[in-house]
Amino acid sequence: AKKLCREGDVVYFVTVTKKVRDNDGEDSANYKQREHAKELLQTWEKRAGDDGIQSQTVLVEAPDAREALCDVAEEHTIDVMVVGTRGLGTIKRLF
Repeated sequence: AKKLCREGDVVYFVTVTKKVRDNDGEDSANYKQREHAKELLQTWEKRAGDDGIQSQTVLVEAPDAREALCDVAEEHTIDVMVVGTRGLGTIKRLF
């Protein structure tokens, strides 16, 4: 990212998780996924800062990642978005 950034650019790290419901306990898959996402965002933000890259993190709880990413791009006027997935299903994310 450092080679792609110009002065004044901001890199947004965005993670979309399923909404944690009121009745989801700390052992629920949705809760664990959200907490893991928070940890990842903190790690990415620190790494960017260590490389002198200005960044912001956004955690979105939404049922549809595609729509949520579009909303984030519009809200923050993001010019370029690189999207990835770990390719893990619900069961694999738990272990």
